Amino acid sequence: MTRGNSKIKFGLFFLLVVLIIFTIKPSIRMRVKKPFYASLAPVQRNFEAADHFLLGLGEVVVNLNHWQEVVTQLQKDKLGLLARNAELLQLEEENKNLREALDMELQKDFQMELVQIIGKRLEQEEIIINKGKEDGLEEGMPVINSHKVLAGKLTQVNSNTSRVRFIFHPESSFSANLKDKEMEGEVKGQGDFKIKFDFIPADEKIGKGQVVVTNALGEIYPPGLLIGEIESVKQRDVKPFQVAQVDPYYKVNNDFLFVITNY
Repeated sequence: MTRGNSKIKFGLFFLLVVLIIFTIKPSIRMRVKKPFYASLAPVQRNFEAADHFLLGLGEVVVNLNHWQEVVTQLQKDKLGLLARNAELLQLEEENKNLREALDMELQKDFQMELVQIIGKRLEQEEIIINKGKEDGLEEGMPVINSHKVLAGKLTQVNSNTSRVRFIFHPESSFSANLKDKEMEGEVKGQGDFKIKFDFIPADEKIGKGQVVVTNALGEIYPPGLLIGEIESVKQRDVKPFQVAQVDPYYKVNNDFLFVITNY
């Protein structure tokens, strides 16, 4: 006997049982229905359990979608707060530099434009700042920090950005002297963030720690800008001069500078 025939016979038998239940007397029918329904109870409970599971699963999916939306909104709020915090930090840094400039009374000495460093090309000893011709900047203008320390000068000015060449650059040279002394020499960039003070008269007594500043003779920078301190001194091959190694004050560690637009 094949499995298909067995299924057919079982179906016919089941149908016959159902017909008998509905045709016999009610009292007998009730006695038969009870065990019949009892046999189906586990199946019914399974269907009910499955129904409850599906309903619960639907609620979980809805809740997950809701919390996903909440998380997404919180992430957007976080990014907004981070952006706002960055703006506040930048404003605080700008205000700090302006306060320092006021304390140094720089604005009494010069007309200045506060600028921000937006790019560094340290291998070429240059930086890019965020202002240019539209802000009144021109090539050759000096660049200092809030402590009157010379950083360099503008060498390329575009509409909204400019390039600053540091005083360490090998092509940088300008007239300077020791603070509170009349003598004159020349500061030269050596590259690798180093500078030297050359053509110092041989009879001039100089020593470690003395401060080098710009003077007015070269007409490149206004007088009195801080450059650095003498590190070491040696006699130059060509007398009657001596040359000194200078430790520059400017260390490229701040994001805001000042361009001197008039002096």
